[in-house]
Amino acid sequence: TEIYTLSLHDALPIYSLGLLIRMKLDAFLRDAAKGKFAPVYLLTGSEVFFRDKFREAVVKFFLKESGELVDHDLGEIPVRDALDDAATLGLFSPLRAVWLRNADAILPRREGSASGRHSPEAVAAYIARPNPQCVVVFESRLDDKDKATRLEKMLSTPDVKCAVVELERPAPGESAKYLIEDARRAGVAFDQRAALELVESTGGDLGRARMELQKLMTYAAGRAAIGVEEVRALVPAEPVFIIWELGDSIGRRDPAGALERLEALFREGHSAIPTLGLIASHVRRMVRAKAGSQQWMPPEVKKQAEKIPMKDLLKALERLHQADMELRSSPPDDRLVLERLVLDLARQ
Repeated sequence: TEIYTLSLHDALPIYSLGLLIRMKLDAFLRDAAKGKFAPVYLLTGSEVFFRDKFREAVVKFFLKESGELVDHDLGEIPVRDALDDAATLGLFSPLRAVWLRNADAILPRREGSASGRHSPEAVAAYIARPNPQCVVVFESRLDDKDKATRLEKMLSTPDVKCAVVELERPAPGESAKYLIEDARRAGVAFDQRAALELVESTGGDLGRARMELQKLMTYAAGRAAIGVEEVRALVPAEPVFIIWELGDSIGRRDPAGALERLEALFREGHSAIPTLGLIASHVRRMVRAKAGSQQWMPPEVKKQAEKIPMKDLLKALERLHQADMELRSSPPDDRLVLERLVLDLARQ
């Protein structure tokens, strides 16, 4: 993607958006620190921590000390009114950022149908001639790629397109790096294993994990390091996330990783039959996703289903039924039944 710098009003560098710009948060932050901003952004993804980082960068590097930040909820006001606010030059501040929450509210219920009180023409008119002293941010927390694509189309003209910043929840390893760096800046050693344990315990929610890390560092005041034991003692694990990670380990054919996730469920006090029910429910959702079901399901389930052939998922259902029969026949070791099941699923 080519980026051009224009000299507008206060010599503020603004992107020329003849081509669609798509970037991750890190790329946006690098550009923001250099004072490079697009006139219109679309935020997609549900990671609240990344959204807050984006907002902080707009305030710090675009608005600086004299700018004005305005919030509107598109679930409550028409997009035309919100964009009229963006087009208006400020009386007391030369720069303005207009933050539009619930951007998906401007989508028609069905593609090609009317948009209700929201005007696509108003969106196209503003994007064609944006206020060079204003940054408009459409915030959508959609994880649905089809709806996100429709939003991108609505926020684009043949010559001008918005910049899309993807705020998708990072992989556990990437989240762990953020936590390790946060702890390092506070003068506390936080190793990779403990960081991954915290990510798992908070359901992969990086914002929540950072808050829990602050609590851990307060609890461990005076210590030079925080380990897995402290995380397990103070932060209860999120079983749904563990199940997703278990499914991902199975999809990667990673028996060791799958056994670690199973151990985490046992450690949180889940007994064998309820644990088997959680695994079976997850596999059934993957089967429905693989079959193209229109029923809503978590994006993680859809991604996992893409990696596993349908024949393997059907074999997994048969193996789950076998494990269920074994557990109900009072085996000498329930845990061993589930460990064999997880190993078989990960090896298929």
